[in-house]
Amino acid sequence: MQISIDRIKYNTIQDLLKDYEFIKRPYSNEIIFLDLIESGHYYPYSSTKDWKFNSLYHIYKNLHIDNYEKTYFINNDIHLDFNHQQIVRLLGLKKQINVKSFPWHSVFNGFNKGNFKEQKIKPDLKYNVIFMCGEQRLNRLMILNELHEHDKFVYSNRNPQIEKPIAIKSLKYLKDDNLQVNGIITNSDVIAPNWVFQKKYWCSSIKRDLSDKHAINILGDVPMEYHQSVIELVGESYTDKGCCVSEKLLKPLLYKKPFICMASKGYHTFLEKQGFYLYDEIFDYSFDNSSFEKRFKSLMFQLKNILKLSTKKLKDKIKDIEYKIDYNHQLIMTILNDKDRYKYNNSK
Repeated sequence: MQISIDRIKYNTIQDLLKDYEFIKRPYSNEIIFLDLIESGHYYPYSSTKDWKFNSLYHIYKNLHIDNYEKTYFINNDIHLDFNHQQIVRLLGLKKQINVKSFPWHSVFNGFNKGNFKEQKIKPDLKYNVIFMCGEQRLNRLMILNELHEHDKFVYSNRNPQIEKPIAIKSLKYLKDDNLQVNGIITNSDVIAPNWVFQKKYWCSSIKRDLSDKHAINILGDVPMEYHQSVIELVGESYTDKGCCVSEKLLKPLLYKKPFICMASKGYHTFLEKQGFYLYDEIFDYSFDNSSFEKRFKSLMFQLKNILKLSTKKLKDKIKDIEYKIDYNHQLIMTILNDKDRYKYNNSK
């Protein structure tokens, strides 16, 4: 039995599992849970008890122990094995289900759905860093709050949907990568459409578009400013415990732009292990396996220094690493063409 964890059809994982009550009884065949849309949150390992799709937690809470050995959980979290073991430990489980990660699944889907034909626009470099902010996750609002004042930072802020804005008066970093916002314990991934950072003439709720096409395909097309910027800051959806390599990474790899990512712990280490070059000549990656606080503060410190450079000087730095950029471009094309190895195809 293959069970797709449909995050559109069902409001929560609990609603989905009501349609599969048989898993609460011994079942003779294999059970395969496919959760390949997004990386999961991991209660009680994280502070996300009320997150709609705490998939592993609720699977264990509903699955009969006799089914564990023949149950499989397929996800694209790059840290799935490690994160699963934390759940096993915290739940005090003697037995466990099988897990397998397909970390490039979202990249394949994004490439197949997108329009990644390179556009012939002559570069007219005006900006040092571009950041394209979509869904209003807390970590993205924090980035805008830190960098929006820099002239050489260009960004979009496409989806603010503020009905009753709540100003962020206090933000504290807690242990276990949790954050405390206005006294509320949360995490960096929380979708926070009502929380806003405010300054005298600026607010993170202000919608900001770049020179997009009217029907821009965000999975491929890029605004003019993308070609006018030297570096891309990629904002992955997940920066807490779990993390997937998403279609957002395709743009800098396919369009040959140096990049750095606001993502989970170990994201850049994962890319390096997959064979990609890191841009050590520009970035210090020593933050990569540290806490969210250290990762975020290091990224902001480095990017603020990069934004102080002349664009010409930054462009000259990039010339020295063109061989890395070209190699990374070729490697992502190799991955995209090797579907049997990297993409889940209904086989374990």
